[in-house]
Amino acid sequence: MPKIESKSSKRDSESRDDDGRSSQYSTNEMVEIEDVVAIRDSAPGYQNQGALQIKSNGVNIVWIPKSLISSDSEVFNATDHANGMLIIPEWLAVEKGLV
Repeated sequence: MPKIESKSSKRDSESRDDDGRSSQYSTNEMVEIEDVVAIRDSAPGYQNQGALQIKSNGVNIVWIPKSLISSDSEVFNATDHANGMLIIPEWLAVEKGLV
């Protein structure tokens, strides 16, 4: 009788953390994204600190939860359309298409 090997896709074999994210990006590795421009802030909500809408590479416009922005970032709020380096978790940068 021939041996049958089960092959699962990479997505099926990845483990998930408590938030459902792939373990591939669930580490606490932070990435620095240069030349980010803050566009506007959202107001804090009942259960969150709000979000920051940013523009990266002059093209990508995305919202980033403020609770995930490192305190070492040069861009943390939209006052005066701040511009500089944004530091966020790697998994989020990948998910938002920033890296």
